[in-house]
Amino acid sequence: MKTNAQELQEWQIRAIIYLRALGSNSYLHGDVNPYDKLIKFIMEGKVHVADPDYYIKTIESLIPKPPK
Repeated sequence: MKTNAQELQEWQIRAIIYLRALGSNSYLHGDVNPYDKLIKFIMEGKVHVADPDYYIKTIESLIPKPPK
């Protein structure tokens, strides 16, 4: 559930793709992508800023409902 905690918005995904493209430029950065730590922080940080309501709704949907 942690990996799906917060959906990234389109502009965030575009920024990650742009950072990966910039980092892959061997003329500027050689063989090392200096933006890897930033990309990793964005991907892991989405868990820390997730709305608690997301977790509550997920847990409630997993609890079986009694038959009517």
